[in-house]
Amino acid sequence: MPALNKLRSGPSVATQDRQPHMRGAHGKRGMNMKQAAAAAVVVAVLLSSAVSSGEEWEKYTVDVESKLVNIVFESRADVEDIVGTVRTAKGEIKVTRDLSKAEFEVRVPVDQMRTGIDLRDEHMRSDQWLDERKHPYVTFKGDSVERLRGDKYRISGTFSVHGVERPLSVEATVRRIDAKTAVRAFLPETDFLSIRADFSFKLSDFNIHVPEGILTKMSDTWNVRISLFAMRK
Repeated sequence: MPALNKLRSGPSVATQDRQPHMRGAHGKRGMNMKQAAAAAVVVAVLLSSAVSSGEEWEKYTVDVESKLVNIVFESRADVEDIVGTVRTAKGEIKVTRDLSKAEFEVRVPVDQMRTGIDLRDEHMRSDQWLDERKHPYVTFKGDSVERLRGDKYRISGTFSVHGVERPLSVEATVRRIDAKTAVRAFLPETDFLSIRADFSFKLSDFNIHVPEGILTKMSDTWNVRISLFAMRK
């Protein structure tokens, strides 16, 4: 009976030795669960920050219908004004959701530039001027955008004409058009970017020199007005 009373009086030494180890094991598992929960919270916060900071990139193409591209270039000289148009463009624009970052390349085909006089257009495309065979595109490419105010942005990149590259910075109006609005305007059901900008450049900066004999008819300075829509892919 003393032995039975001894058993009833409490757990054995072996049992007592095991209990701390069991509590320790439970404690370690508890810490692991807490660490996993903390890691999940950190990941969620990082993902939320990436989305809220506008890091989700959207791709747009400028290879759209001709009615959505209107590029006007003009030369105003003493005797004659030349006004030309281009109704097509190629290239891609990538922007973050909040338009805080951008990467873009827009190419305008020289053979699509029209001034209203066929013979003048042929001269413009010849090797004495834009040299369309060697340099088929006028290109604006870059990755810098700065919001100025409202929907006004400063877009900077490299402007290429006649195979010569120069830095170019323009102030542009950029607006996002959602798919519902696009449908009401009889456009494809997707998002669009509306881009409008004006800038000027000198032909002489791109190794195109106007002969003195026709300076009264053609200016060294050309003004460009851009109005185009880019369609989300």
